Amino acid sequence: MKRLPTILATLLLLTSVSVSPSIAAAATAKSSLPTELKKEYYKETMNIIHEYGIYSGRAPIPSYAGISGLAYANLVKFKGVKNSVLLLLYISRQSEFAYDLWDGDKQLVNGWLPLGSGIVSYGSANLDRLRDGMLYVHVINGGQGGGTGVQEDDFYTISRLKWVEVAALIDKWSQNNATDTINVYDVIKNKKLRPVSASVYKDIFKRYAEGKNTKLFSDSWGYNYFASHTSRNRLRDGEIYEFLARLRK
Repeated sequence: MKRLPTILATLLLLTSVSVSPSIAAAATAKSSLPTELKKEYYKETMNIIHEYGIYSGRAPIPSYAGISGLAYANLVKFKGVKNSVLLLLYISRQSEFAYDLWDGDKQLVNGWLPLGSGIVSYGSANLDRLRDGMLYVHVINGGQGGGTGVQEDDFYTISRLKWVEVAALIDKWSQNNATDTINVYDVIKNKKLRPVSASVYKDIFKRYAEGKNTKLFSDSWGYNYFASHTSRNRLRDGEIYEFLARLRK
């Protein structure tokens, strides 16, 4: 979504919120795949490796140009989608943090993760698995300072084999004095923005985010984190090579 840069430009002094990265096995798809699908996912994974290499640098990742590579690859299962889809997280040669989702040879999305400076803004991306089996990619952008702030939570999923944004929640706040904070809540659904009360905002947020959350990426104080163990990626028993070996079985 493109609204945040405009909103953040109005902030006078901005600080970052630290988010500790963690990863949970619960979001990993456990079902077996047809052989042809494994071959296709192996090919798409190798295409990213051939284009950008494998990122095996330290975490946190400094926010500067000159780094690239595949940082994370796995299979995830969306409700209503027959087979697991391929999720790739990588850094392009322009040091852009990207994620791809593939269903066979069809690229469902090529999206960009929030890349905050850690001084100007903060952001993160999660997989939110709900109790009813629904899975959402949850992207968070925000910033605060000078007595004002904003956070936007965007929720995406796969519906009818298409990548769709199901909702965006915006929380803008300002301080009247040292103790009183005023919050203004908006929700965007079906491309329509409407103001809502605090209770309605919380209910909608729970609808998409209450469940098992797997952190994929976060940034804080000028550094960016992948939640996977990127320092082991170039090792033969590291996550990238282990994933490729599973696809070749």
